[in-house]
Amino acid sequence: MPVKLIPAMLAFYDKDTVPFDDHRIGRFCLANHLDIYNPFPSLVDHRQGHMSVFTGQISQAQAAEYIDRDL
Repeated sequence: MPVKLIPAMLAFYDKDTVPFDDHRIGRFCLANHLDIYNPFPSLVDHRQGHMSVFTGQISQAQAAEYIDRDL
């Protein structure tokens, strides 16, 4: 995110009702015609069965690939 866009992104973020940070930031980028890049393979462990930091419940989300797994 370019530094000059951070104030506008934060204002957009505070008004959005989507509960996930990455979705709010992504929606700001889409609304402002900005390219979005995601690391692949995933740098975060999204394996099913792990505790979600966001909800405190067992996560059902799963990334397609992981940094520590051969492709």
